Amino acid sequence: NTTNFRGGVPFDDTAIFMDCDMMLKTDIFQVLNDLNPKNAISVVMHDYTPSDTVKYLNNVQYAYPRKNWPSFVVWNCAHPKNRTLTPEFV
Repeated sequence: NTTNFRGGVPFDDTAIFMDCDMMLKTDIFQVLNDLNPKNAISVVMHDYTPSDTVKYLNNVQYAYPRKNWPSFVVWNCAHPKNRTLTPEFV
């Protein structure tokens, strides 16, 4: 029984967000098997500093800590910390 609803349907499973330019080098199930269910979200934490100052369509390439962390996110939707993420909150 969950209080986390999306469109009136309980959602207490896993959700994945990936940038459209991300590519996995392994089966997605391997990624999911390696998750810690105690975490509300999981990301790939790494240091990255872009080498270019310009990116796609001549947009400015900003360098900041944790730049690519949100490029691949796995949400544990049943986690209590994610209960606050309602459309109104976001």
